[in-house]
Amino acid sequence: MSTHEVADVAVGLPTPARRRRAARGNGPLLRAEILAATHELLEHSGSADGVSIRAIAQRLGVTTPSIYLHFSDKQHLMRAVVAEAFAELDQEVRNTSRAATTPADRLLACGRAYVAFALQRPEHYRLGLMSPAGATCADRAPVLAVLQVLKPLVDDYVAHEPTAGSTSGSLTLELWAAAHGIASLLIVTPQLQWDDVPAVIERTLCATLSGSSAVPSRHHSPREGLAQ
Repeated sequence: MSTHEVADVAVGLPTPARRRRAARGNGPLLRAEILAATHELLEHSGSADGVSIRAIAQRLGVTTPSIYLHFSDKQHLMRAVVAEAFAELDQEVRNTSRAATTPADRLLACGRAYVAFALQRPEHYRLGLMSPAGATCADRAPVLAVLQVLKPLVDDYVAHEPTAGSTSGSLTLELWAAAHGIASLLIVTPQLQWDDVPAVIERTLCATLSGSSAVPSRHHSPREGLAQ
């Protein structure tokens, strides 16, 4: 058994059979398989450091040059994986907020879905939004994905809530900060005892909305341009 096969067994992944060479014109299919295998290995290893191009190639039964035909290096691949994961957040929010009947309820549903997403894919979340600038996966794709999900819901809330003191851009960042704070704490300090995570999310977001209504914003947020 090879070193990479041993690694697969160690993380609970079955050793795959050798993959047949892809037919001409099936490049997009192999690219999708590369992304899927990287997602799987990342989730099982719990760290990007535990995922190598060679391990992905071994997982798929292809050669490492086959991976490099689609991704120039590991950094390029990891950014694509993180961007793909965050793109799924939009559908998650749509699914969970569909039953909500008011703009405020839709925001609360969005917050619950956001934290659930972070907990389901902690390493994707860490790479996308908790890495320092210039790190392997630190780029704008996760940021833009979150804003694309959250900003329309906040716009709707502000349009229907005449007492909202914050601008839509400022309130978007305030709510995101609250949800991100909860998600980050749950990821980096799992030893903390949370009685009821959904209730914590709801109370925190409700407090943010209440504070927005109670204290009118007098200053334009220097980062509001992100949400335009």
